[in-house]
Amino acid sequence: MGRHKSVEGNAYKVQSIPFSDIIPPTNAVRTSMDPVKMDELILSIRNIGLINPLSVKLNGEKWEIVAGPRRYIALERIGWFYIPCKIIGQTTQSESIKLQENAMREDINPLDEAIHLEKVLKKNPDYTHKELANIAGRSEAYISQRLSILKMPDCLKNALKEEQINFSVARELMRIKDPDKLEYFSNIAISNGASPATARSWASSIEAEEKAPDIERQEPNISSPIPPAIIQQFTCHACHEAIADPNMLTTLVVCRSCKVEIINFINACKADHTLDETAEKYNAQHLAEASQK
Repeated sequence: MGRHKSVEGNAYKVQSIPFSDIIPPTNAVRTSMDPVKMDELILSIRNIGLINPLSVKLNGEKWEIVAGPRRYIALERIGWFYIPCKIIGQTTQSESIKLQENAMREDINPLDEAIHLEKVLKKNPDYTHKELANIAGRSEAYISQRLSILKMPDCLKNALKEEQINFSVARELMRIKDPDKLEYFSNIAISNGASPATARSWASSIEAEEKAPDIERQEPNISSPIPPAIIQQFTCHACHEAIADPNMLTTLVVCRSCKVEIINFINACKADHTLDETAEKYNAQHLAEASQK
């Protein structure tokens, strides 16, 4: 404990603490870390150094990390022996710093954030959502929305955990109460992508169907074609044809200029009736290459 060195930071004093005296947080917000982003962080620290010191609090004979577990792991892999740390005293202050730092990071998984907020509320049962919002530097509505994730069905929570859909899409899909329909449309959103507006239209169509008169109502058949009210928004950007089956759609990530080039090429081929011929030549070449492997 006596080996800590005081050094001057940009706006406050920090202590340089031996790596062996620092321990990971007992209540980490993150449950997983992206290895690619970790490599980027390590490269950044090697190139320009550690911009923000870790925030730590005293825990027995060790210093527990309040904010900066990713930086801690990166510094361990780089091999730093002393870590610049900002010392945090009070428990409330440490929780506030942890929540506010995570609030400023866009890559925190929404489910991880929701789980951590719930832990804070259980540890401090007198906290209201408004008080927690003040500590986290967020709005009360934001806190309530994040905590609502914990009430979502497992298919949505798993999709959020794996970052297959975003929170706004999950929130719209949560309106679908029928488990089979929810799983069906969740799978479509995962495989083909979906905007919040698309998910909202799915949920609204199902809600309208459920509120309709019960005249000759049959049990819903998930394998039957999707009602036109649900699929009418699907239009191919190249041929501009309406697609009746969302499973026939796919996501192509290109820049705007390339998108225009692709659409212009398709239109030009259609204009001189060479699109089918071009496709046949491509398929023949593809089959030939495959047979040689």
